[in-house]
Amino acid sequence: MSTEQKNCKLTLYLDTPKMLLKPGADDIYGTKFGKKTETTWFTGHAFVGITDKNGNEQKWGFGPQNNVVDDVFVYIKGCPSLFHPEEDSHYNEAIVYPISEKQYQAAAEKIKSYQDHPELEYKLFSRNCSTVASSIMKAAGVKAPSKIVGLTPHGLTIKKRLMYMKRKAEVAVIKAKASIVKIFGGNPVPQKDLLNALRDKPLPVSTKLGTHSSVKGKPLTVQSILNTFLSKQPRNF
Repeated sequence: MSTEQKNCKLTLYLDTPKMLLKPGADDIYGTKFGKKTETTWFTGHAFVGITDKNGNEQKWGFGPQNNVVDDVFVYIKGCPSLFHPEEDSHYNEAIVYPISEKQYQAAAEKIKSYQDHPELEYKLFSRNCSTVASSIMKAAGVKAPSKIVGLTPHGLTIKKRLMYMKRKAEVAVIKAKASIVKIFGGNPVPQKDLLNALRDKPLPVSTKLGTHSSVKGKPLTVQSILNTFLSKQPRNF
C-alpha cells in the first residue's frame, strides 16, 4: 500500500521567551529604564507556516489586537483578538513537519476558519498564540503538543529542544554504527543515507540557525536544517 507523498511542509515558528535564550543572544525587544519594553519578552510567541508543493509559504498567527494596551493583566482577563499574517515576524526556533497535500489543505481550511471568526477573544491562559498554532497542527494531522505543553511558547520551546536532542542522538547512533562497520572492513554509511534517515521526520531547528534565518530574512530549508545534524554550518553563518 503506497503512502501519500509528503511534498508540503508545516512549520511551527517560535519567538522564544528571552529568558530561555543565552544572555545577549537576541535583544530584539530591548530594555527601557531597566524594564523589558514588551510582554513578548516574557511570554514569547508561536505561529504557523504552511508551504505548498511549489514552495510557496504563508505564515499566520493569533494574538491580541494591535490597539490593546501591552499589559499582561489585560491579556489574562481577555481582550479582542487578531488572526493575522506573520510574514515578517521574528522567531528563534522552529519545527518543520513534512506533510502531504491533503494535510496541507486541512491546515489551510483551519486557518480559513480563524479568518472567518475575528470575534474570538484572546485569553493568555486559554486561547492564545500557542493553542491556536497547536490546533492548526492538529487539523493537519500532525502530532500536536498536549494541552499543557501546547499552552505556552515556553512549553513548545521545551518540546522542540527535547526533539532536537533526540534527533542528534539518532544521528550519533547511525554514525557510531557506521564507524564500527568501517573498523571491520565494511563500507561506511553514505551521507545521503544519514539524510534520508531524517528527511521524513519532523525537523527541529536550532536556535542559532533559526535566529540567523529570521534576522537575515532567509527561509528555512530542509538542507540547512539537516546540515546542523551533520555538524555542518551553512555559508555565511
